[in-house]
Amino acid sequence: MWDEYSDKHRGFCIGFDTKKMCELSDRCGPVIYFDKLPEILPSDSHHIEIFKQVFSKEIKWEHEKEYRMQRFYPNSATDAHRRIKLPKGCYKVIILGAKQSDEHKQEIISICKSQGLPVEFYIETINDNNEITINKMTNSP
Repeated sequence: MWDEYSDKHRGFCIGFDTKKMCELSDRCGPVIYFDKLPEILPSDSHHIEIFKQVFSKEIKWEHEKEYRMQRFYPNSATDAHRRIKLPKGCYKVIILGAKQSDEHKQEIISICKSQGLPVEFYIETINDNNEITINKMTNSP
């Protein structure tokens, strides 16, 4: 997934405290993967329809092991609703990409420290066989 979602290993990944994140949502849980996506039926309640839309994905994405959260609003969500400021305790881990510049790594570490985020830093490495490992950083770049 580093190729798909992290600019070919030049980005970073944030690990969140699932329990704290779920406290901010109306519903959270793992995505359910299907050979064929479930049909949304006229008899489905609004909540069942939304559940099928939000928590269903094709089986080809199963390797992602995705977890999602959802909030409900009585009317359409506004831009203000969509901007959620996460409490500092929601952040647990930052994984820095293997091909990320040292300057960018240092910038991320500095921002996290200046914001008082209680995170542990890890770094992705890729060996000659293209095998990926994630190791805890012992010192900053």
